[in-house]
Amino acid sequence: MSIKIRLAKTGKKNATAFRVVAMQTRTKRNGEFLAVLGEFNPAMGGKPVIDKSAVEVWIKKGGLLTEPVKQMLEGKYVYKKYNPKAKKEQKESGGDSKSEEPEIEKEKSKEATEEPQVTESAK
Repeated sequence: MSIKIRLAKTGKKNATAFRVVAMQTRTKRNGEFLAVLGEFNPAMGGKPVIDKSAVEVWIKKGGLLTEPVKQMLEGKYVYKKYNPKAKKEQKESGGDSKSEEPEIEKEKSKEATEEPQVTESAK
């Protein structure tokens, strides 16, 4: 069975923390893990602490890195807190932008149907 190195969620409600763990791909996100390789607490500074030598050992055993863990190892990971209200606002504002698109298409279709204007110098 294949192994993934991924984040497992821990902590309290609205105060999440994560463990970097090696686990089988078929297990649940917070299920049984094979080894704890590091931790990440966005509320306490936001810097992940990962044992890179242990990660290398699991990679040699066939472990696959998930995208967030890859980014953490490279130092490029940015934690985005889930905000359901922002999603609703985006949907509402997204509806307005959709109504603008057909107007642009209408203008393009008008330009295509109009006959080109001929100036005196072209005659």
